[in-house]
Amino acid sequence: MIIALRIFLVLLVIGMVAHSSFGTPFVYDWSTAAAPFNLDNDTVPLDNNDGWINFAGLGNGSDDFVLNTLPPPLFSGNYFSGGTSGPPGSFGDDLYYRPNDGSFSFAIPANAATVSMSMLLRANNGNGTIRVGIIQGNPSAGGASALNFGLFGINAWGLRDELGVYTSSGTGAAALTDTTLRTYRATATLDMTNAGTATPTSLVVENLTSGGSEVIFSNQPIKLTASGAVPDRTDPSLWGAMYMRVNGAPVDDLTISFTVVPEPSAFALGLIALGVLGYFTRRRR
Repeated sequence: MIIALRIFLVLLVIGMVAHSSFGTPFVYDWSTAAAPFNLDNDTVPLDNNDGWINFAGLGNGSDDFVLNTLPPPLFSGNYFSGGTSGPPGSFGDDLYYRPNDGSFSFAIPANAATVSMSMLLRANNGNGTIRVGIIQGNPSAGGASALNFGLFGINAWGLRDELGVYTSSGTGAAALTDTTLRTYRATATLDMTNAGTATPTSLVVENLTSGGSEVIFSNQPIKLTASGAVPDRTDPSLWGAMYMRVNGAPVDDLTISFTVVPEPSAFALGLIALGVLGYFTRRRR
């Protein structure tokens, strides 16, 4: 009896862990970037900012990848774009991507059930664009965005796919209705169990300064299909770089996390374990 119960507990743990398996989050924080922390000297456009590449072909020399001496609350190191001019068609925004390499690496499995990305940002109603994402391929060579979210204009939180931009204004915790700078955590999550032309996506914004959180989007369909030089964006194991488009605001702690679909065999063990428990419970009675 004792041995059987021990076997049951082992099987139950295996099954339940497999059913709710989480990947180890990858967090990029500029305070851990290679020294010196002031990675852009503000005089050389297109210089290397800890491996971030300006893929639009131009730079305005006012981008700071810094460990801020006076960081906003919760910021340990951040990227700050102070530019008012930028690449053609960018409306003054600075566009960068950061491919995986030996010192910067995240991996999302092909069987991911959900993929989430979050960021800390500092904003008010005067901010223009602060958006980040995950991309597949080199954007200069026709790469495509798989996840793109953030601020898409004054007081407009948004998501973007190959069909366009989906925006909505914050009405409570996520509202940007005055000049007070507040720190937010924005998190976008894709439901990969239905990846394709209508991948459900959510966007939740937490107000870390004043408290509260707000769901901006819930089950917003995002299109993930072949696009340009990218044959298939429905496989998250192929997403190999971070994307960032920022103008006049600090952003920090870009985090990528995921959950995975449980293996059928492991999940079956959990069900078997429940059956074993029921059997011995009845015998004991």
